[in-house]
Amino acid sequence: MASNALLDLINILSEEELILVSKIKLIGKEKEQFELIRMFRHAELPSPKELTAILGTTENHFYKNISILLKKYLDVLVPEGGADLLLYLNQKDLYPLSRHELSLMEKRLNKETRESRAKFYYQAFEVMHRVSFKNYDEKFIRTLAEKYFENVEKKDQKVELKFESQILCANIYIANSKGILSTEKENIYNKLQEHSKLLEFNSGPIALFHHYNANSLYYGQIETDTEKQVSYLEKMHTLCLNNPSDFTDLQKTTVVCKIAESLYNRSMFRQALNTYLDILNKDPFNMSKDHYHTTKAIQISIILKEFDSALKLLEERFRVYITNPGITTTNMASISYAKLYLSKGLPEEAKFYIDLGIEINSKNFYLQYEIELRNLQNTYYFLKGEFDFAYELAKRNLKFLQSRNLNLNTSNYGYYFALIQSFVKLMDSGTEISKKQAEKFKLYQTSVYAVYGGLLNQMFEIAVKLKEKKG
Repeated sequence: MASNALLDLINILSEEELILVSKIKLIGKEKEQFELIRMFRHAELPSPKELTAILGTTENHFYKNISILLKKYLDVLVPEGGADLLLYLNQKDLYPLSRHELSLMEKRLNKETRESRAKFYYQAFEVMHRVSFKNYDEKFIRTLAEKYFENVEKKDQKVELKFESQILCANIYIANSKGILSTEKENIYNKLQEHSKLLEFNSGPIALFHHYNANSLYYGQIETDTEKQVSYLEKMHTLCLNNPSDFTDLQKTTVVCKIAESLYNRSMFRQALNTYLDILNKDPFNMSKDHYHTTKAIQISIILKEFDSALKLLEERFRVYITNPGITTTNMASISYAKLYLSKGLPEEAKFYIDLGIEINSKNFYLQYEIELRNLQNTYYFLKGEFDFAYELAKRNLKFLQSRNLNLNTSNYGYYFALIQSFVKLMDSGTEISKKQAEKFKLYQTSVYAVYGGLLNQMFEIAVKLKEKKG
């Protein structure tokens, strides 16, 4: 492995984990090499040629020590190895290293029984299909499924349907991240119907669970139907309650989180937050790795103006991703920090996080993050009192959305920028916002829009005060 693989690992370790690996007994060049690379934590690492010159060693010996050090650290961090190690690395957003470790594990399978190999590939599929969208490789995921079936005596259609439902869920998330849900809608719906027919004759709790999950995603993200979405979530929850031994704690916790998210989507903010806080307390192990739903809990805390609780969760779960910028979770963290500080009326404190998010998203583009970062940046300039620039920036942002086929007729996103323009006009010329915009302003006080509704409220209050001041 390259030297930056070790640095990437060191960068993303929590302080507790760093203390743990620092206790490993190292001697000679191994110790010297570790200390040298650790010096560049959260900084740019010199080239291998420069590092070997400092150490006075050959590149072959240098890379050999990298492999030895990685193995020693990973053995301490995840002594269970196997699927637990792959899960750990992917949760740390160290996908290349997880693929490398999986390859090493595969090489050791030759001496194992078919049953052991089947178990390995089943677990590998479970872990590797849940990676971030930028790393998702459907061809590779299907290869793991094929290798599983090669090592079982008889192909079980229930397992095959389970795998297919999981892949379909990933495809929905990816289509959403790329802004192409509308073009994939018919294909995804047809697959769901096909799976439904097959499950009528060959179902089991696990296959049904993943099929229901795919349906809940479809009705939550593609064909918005809250009633159907909640119905499928309740079916998943019932399966977990009636078949507890068939599901992991992680799966049970995830269902509760999805139910909390559905409450959030229906503007039932207090119930949603209570549900999230309850599961955060009951299953801290799995929730410590669920960044998506932890972010939702933070957003709801901001909506309810429980800023101290939001900051506490951010500091506990996301600070490490701010101090180690350059990974997917950094964007999620930076956006959440920016929302908090703007909601508190502290634009200067928010600017660092907005700039960081923009920098990261320019390298690993995600449409949802791009829109949110544009919202936050536009809000920053308005709250700073740079109203003319905020107006022009809103105009540019509307053009960006139109280039993505997200105009005011097809999406609500653009109304955030249209309202900012209207607030500037209100204070400049006294022009009131239109009836249509007033409706969208009200919409922004609800559901997933509510954090931005709070920011719009701040800007509107400023506009009204300045209008009154001008007389």
